[in-house]
Amino acid sequence: MPPDDKFSPTRRHLLTGALGAVAALAAGSAATSPVSQLKRPQPGYPQAPGGLVVFGDDGTDVAAFVNAMARVAAMGGGTLMFRRGVYNWSSTDLKALGHPGMTVPANCTIDGNGSVINVTGSDQIYYVFTATDVSRVAVADLKVIGNSVSTGYNGGAFMKFALSPTATAGIDSFKLDTVELQNFKAPGWIFVYNESRSNLEIQHVRINGLRGISRPGNSLDPEDLGAHAAVIGINSAAWEPDDAAQAIVRDVIVTGFCAEATHIKQGINFESNVRDSEIRGAVVHNAGLVGGKDDTGCYALMVYGANNRNIRITDPVLISPRDNGIYAVNGSGLAITNATVRGQTSNSDWTLPKAGISINSVRDAMVSGGTLSNNVTDLYLGIRGTAANVSVEGVQCNGASRAGIWLQGSAANVGGATINRSAGQCG
Repeated sequence: MPPDDKFSPTRRHLLTGALGAVAALAAGSAATSPVSQLKRPQPGYPQAPGGLVVFGDDGTDVAAFVNAMARVAAMGGGTLMFRRGVYNWSSTDLKALGHPGMTVPANCTIDGNGSVINVTGSDQIYYVFTATDVSRVAVADLKVIGNSVSTGYNGGAFMKFALSPTATAGIDSFKLDTVELQNFKAPGWIFVYNESRSNLEIQHVRINGLRGISRPGNSLDPEDLGAHAAVIGINSAAWEPDDAAQAIVRDVIVTGFCAEATHIKQGINFESNVRDSEIRGAVVHNAGLVGGKDDTGCYALMVYGANNRNIRITDPVLISPRDNGIYAVNGSGLAITNATVRGQTSNSDWTLPKAGISINSVRDAMVSGGTLSNNVTDLYLGIRGTAANVSVEGVQCNGASRAGIWLQGSAANVGGATINRSAGQCG
């Protein structure tokens, strides 16, 4: 039994009608882009169809949790609530579960009730939790400390919410609320991934109040540009431009995110075919300062890939990123509003541009408002084509050691960039 077997008397930013509210939003937002309508979630209590199972009465280890989750699945869904306490889960036991880790069924809310989970031992786990090809899954009010063991992709992470290559229907409504993660070593501590070979979609992902705290050794490969190390990874298998109609991840909203990212590379990574989504009010400190080397992809926020559409980044505060505060490449429909980025350090741009914000070959992009200060370069605009439609409005650039605004064409006769009412020496 955990030391404190009482339910938590206080609830910090719990799920806002976790499953029902997201479904209602889905029904009402089809006509217009959700990016223009989103409102900050309000605190509420976890709700899920089905019954309640209390974890902690009939054992506290991995096997006991698997049994409790099976009871929830047998009811067709419901809430699994922890007795509040500290739980030590063996990495050996988690590894023995194989790649899925602990399987979360559809219509399930895991309410941590203020509990702490420690992953103990030195075995590499795959995921603590996995929800594959199922909808209406939520996790709330939980702190999880990993064991920082991983040798590659699909290992060492907290949770995966995924649509598999064999799925026959899309999935929706995945929510994390008031979760804290520490000491994981994985490309994405939370990994949302659409591997569908058709036009099936993952829709309506809500991540609110997530805290990520890195520790020494959490970066998977500090010297490899191709090795990610992020708290949140939202990904699709539709890498190629010709695959834009398949494997879409749509309507992802991240609010209240805060990361101490010194020992990893990225805070949030939106990669390949993420649509109609927003990062709102993210705070990321020190991305890649120890967990990476110059020119190895140390970005506080990243939007990467030809098929991304309609991404909004609003009110980010990004302090001392190594390579870029925000790095966006390819895709279309990007809006960055009221960004604060200061202390970007790398000038090693022989592979990729480095700046407080780098917009690299993105069409229909706007950067408006905000302050970029004391970076090597404040704002980089890489323009491709004759009608890129990239605009900068009212951005303040101060104290850059190389250039306030660096405008660069990818070839001769490019155009379509507009800079208005912005202060900063152009380079």
